[in-house]
Formats: sequence, structure tokens, C-alpha cells
Amino acid sequence: MVVNFEKINEVVSASLKDSTGKDLYKVTKAELENDQAIVTFTGSQGDVDLKLKKKDETTIEGDIMRKFSVEGMRFIKNK
Repeated sequence: MVVNFEKINEVVSASLKDSTGKDLYKVTKAELENDQAIVTFTGSQGDVDLKLKKKDETTIEGDIMRKFSVEGMRFIKNK
């Protein structure tokens, strides 16, 4: 899963896509605060919270609904 964040005029948006770029879930809320991001999306059973925190310059870690641990790589796309 690829989580993409975009900030335009202080408004944060996010998307959740698979490796081919296809949307996986509808994001209903996205927040960025310091080194943490919270994404709320609609899963098959209702709203799901995904929390991500910057571990270091290239690694993120977090959890889904405080039940499942997640870890991933952090990429910054230059415009």
C-alpha cells in the first residue's frame, strides 16, 4: 500500500493506492502534525485509523486501529 500526502494552502489530503496506482480506499480525513500522520479511511467494515510516525529519515512505523503494527519506507517526491 502506498500512502500519499499532499499539502496545498495548509490543507492536507491523502490517498491510499496499490503498487499499480489504483485507489484502494476512500480517505475521509488526513492530518499531519510534527512527525506523525493520521489517515482515516473507509474499509469494508467501516472507518479505519492508520497512524504513522517518522522513525528516521527513511523509515516510518505505526499501527492500524492500535491492533496491527505497520512499517514502511518514506519517500519524498520533489516537485
